[in-house]
Amino acid sequence: MRQRAQHGFTLIELAVVTAVIGLLVAGAVTGIGALRVNTKIKETQAVLDRAEVTLQTFLARNGRLPCPADPTLTPDAADYGREHFAASGTSCHALRRIGASGVSWGVLPFTGLGVPARELVDGWDDQIYYLVVTSATAPGSLGNGAWARDDGVNEVELWDKADEDATLPARRQLTNRGVVALISGGANRHGAFTLDGEQWPLPPVGALAERDNQDADLFLVATGYSEDPDAPFDDIVRVLTEDDLVQPLAAQGEVRGKGALTLARIERLVELIYGHAITRAEDPDGGGPRTVSRTIPLLDNFIDGVYDGERDLSLAGAGTLEAGRFPYAYMGLPAAEAADAWGNGIVYEATQYATGSSLAGGDTDEGIFGANLLGVDGILFRLTSWGPDGAAGGGDDIVVTHTLGQALGRLNASGVTLD
Repeated sequence: MRQRAQHGFTLIELAVVTAVIGLLVAGAVTGIGALRVNTKIKETQAVLDRAEVTLQTFLARNGRLPCPADPTLTPDAADYGREHFAASGTSCHALRRIGASGVSWGVLPFTGLGVPARELVDGWDDQIYYLVVTSATAPGSLGNGAWARDDGVNEVELWDKADEDATLPARRQLTNRGVVALISGGANRHGAFTLDGEQWPLPPVGALAERDNQDADLFLVATGYSEDPDAPFDDIVRVLTEDDLVQPLAAQGEVRGKGALTLARIERLVELIYGHAITRAEDPDGGGPRTVSRTIPLLDNFIDGVYDGERDLSLAGAGTLEAGRFPYAYMGLPAAEAADAWGNGIVYEATQYATGSSLAGGDTDEGIFGANLLGVDGILFRLTSWGPDGAAGGGDDIVVTHTLGQALGRLNASGVTLD
């Protein structure tokens, strides 16, 4: 019988097979690692979504945003996960303030938000950094005062490069007037705080973008992912503006936006103006039906910077609109009721025909007079909010105008007629 020859693998063949298996295993391990990181990133994005909704719920219930919590506290501390207040209990603690800016920093106050700690940690079980414009945490701030201004002090800014990154092209601003920032330290966990109050090592010196997110200032960076050991970046950053937070609530009817609040205040001032005119209607010449002697309150003095809520009797110019601020004190209102929801006084303009100023030296010519040179369609008074930018013009002003014809209609409907 013939014997069949048997051949084994040569050393070279074994080496090749081993190398191939090694490459396959390495690729599989790398793929599994990347898959795990991507899963953690998705988990973190879901947590940021949850944090955003939680902040909106807090805002709808309290009319303000929460102060940050102290990230260094341990679970056995009394204030663990709670807002870090000043002694007054109504403002954020000075330790949370970023330098001389109007922004506070810390971590999400999960206990104060009524959420279990584990629901507001990132995919690596670290706490979420939380920056907030301090004015937005004041009581009643939802309806009074601007939250963020484009001034590099009272806002959170997001850029695509670090401040010290001089590479071209030059860095670009992605978001300004941010009110809230939520930051995860990512997979490398640089600078992040654990739930036990321990902080991971800070980013290396070359990690300019990560260091910008960890140096407790209001300029943040969101840039491309990098595994470079000398200049890594894997932070997950989300910056929210006032509109991002408020508009969804306003659309659901949970809160009123500042524009709607301002318009409602202006309409209330309009009602007060006409109410004042009706209660002061008289017949100075005694020759017939009651004449509207004084239709609207005289202007407060805004022009020379004196704003005390009283009337200014010095304005002149019978046929022109005189600009001032609504005389809230004279009308028995708190100052806030004569200001828009961004905290700026509502501008009040009226003709001297309408303010009770004598046109011809006689009482019969006061107020709205039958021979008024304005005509029925002339502007009698106007109320203006300068909008979120706090400056006249710019396309965001809210203006309500009333003509002589509108005023006569309102007054006649209330039983006040003209001679």
